[in-house]
Amino acid sequence: MFKSILHAVLVGALCLGSIQGEGNSYFLMAQKAYKSKDYQKALEYFQKAGNMGSAEGYFSLGVMYHDGQGIGKNYQKALQYYQKAANMGSALAYNNLAIMYHDGQGVVKDYQKAMEYYKKAADMGLASAYFNLGLMYHNGQSVGKDYQKALRYYRKAANGGVATAYHNLAIMYAKGQGV
Repeated sequence: MFKSILHAVLVGALCLGSIQGEGNSYFLMAQKAYKSKDYQKALEYFQKAGNMGSAEGYFSLGVMYHDGQGIGKNYQKALQYYQKAANMGSALAYNNLAIMYHDGQGVVKDYQKAMEYYKKAADMGLASAYFNLGLMYHNGQSVGKDYQKALRYYRKAANGGVATAYHNLAIMYAKGQGV
């Protein structure tokens, strides 16, 4: 009995790995189509990749709908695909969801929701999310201005390679904000 259960688990894991591998193959084909400006083919392959477990596939669909790349802009679809990718663990998707709520793109502007999503992306180590949190604390969006927190997030973003964070740090130091 134990061997049967173990066998079933192993077969299931191999099948899942095969499906995820196939999802990655579709994602690579989608990227190639996208770079060749064959957006319809890219959409098709990104969709297949997402359906097979690729968060990157769903995220890329979100970007295409968000930016209207090769298709008309559709914030509702972008939101839907970003949410799917975020649920699969995509920090980039959380960051883009935050941007949509921050800017009121297809949703009611909601700084609290934006902050929540930026924090999730930052908790996953996304440098641009640290930068965006720094901006929110620096500008007092959703929270009162907190220069010390802004400084801390800008530093994390700068350490993660976000060049604009260095600029904002310099301004804060020059003005004596949070230092």
